[in-house]
Amino acid sequence: MCIRDRLIGSQQLPETFNTFNSSRLSQSLLCLASMWASRNNTKVALADIPMLTYRKIIANSFSLRELQNMFDTIAIEHGHMMIDRLSLYETAVRCFPDAFLFFSDKYMTAVVDRLRETFGEINNAKIKKLLLFCGCGQTKSLRHYIERENYKYTIENCLRIPRRYETLLRRETVDMLIEKVAILETIMNPRLSNEANLLSIQQDSLDWIKDEVTIELGVDKIDMRIMLFRDLLQKYLKEKEKKEKVGHDKRITELKGKILNAPPII
Repeated sequence: MCIRDRLIGSQQLPETFNTFNSSRLSQSLLCLASMWASRNNTKVALADIPMLTYRKIIANSFSLRELQNMFDTIAIEHGHMMIDRLSLYETAVRCFPDAFLFFSDKYMTAVVDRLRETFGEINNAKIKKLLLFCGCGQTKSLRHYIERENYKYTIENCLRIPRRYETLLRRETVDMLIEKVAILETIMNPRLSNEANLLSIQQDSLDWIKDEVTIELGVDKIDMRIMLFRDLLQKYLKEKEKKEKVGHDKRITELKGKILNAPPII
């Protein structure tokens, strides 16, 4: 089981429990699941794919150009739907579920299968029912994957990080990977809403960059690449604001058109 980026083997939650993205897990959802379990005297398993692994899989599964195009679409759509109070990450899930939800779906499917096998062995019987509290459209997708008989996901396979993205011509450089990290940090870090929040950068993102730079370029290049990462974050935060304005203006134009074309009130 995974809570934030830590694998938990006991039934005890860590004393300081903070979720990386409240869009994926909130206190109200935890309370709902706990109340149901208490009333029905049953066990609760809290699980999701580790966030750092999740971002690494996304970064290595798509090219830089693909992620840049996704970012533009997400930011415009976020501005267009700003009235609905969606986060940038929730907008990303709506626009590109194959990129921002599919890998989590696979992991959760594997967790459900592991739970059924584990508790079935303990109780010496096959579990027939499991109650899942999930979100972001996973109700239908998880059922689809669980009922598939031609392929079975495993937790180990779902946590396997692919090699850095490459084509027949070349493999992406460290600097290209750093730009991907900046894009994902902008989309998936809810505390990084504008340039004034650069202190809210996830430490995992910095550690990720340091590890990649150390392996490929050497320790002496780390500081320079961290500065590049911060510059790229500023760039994408500015781009986010510009694209959101485009989407917001489009929404206002649509609303004005609806008002003008509305039938007269008699």
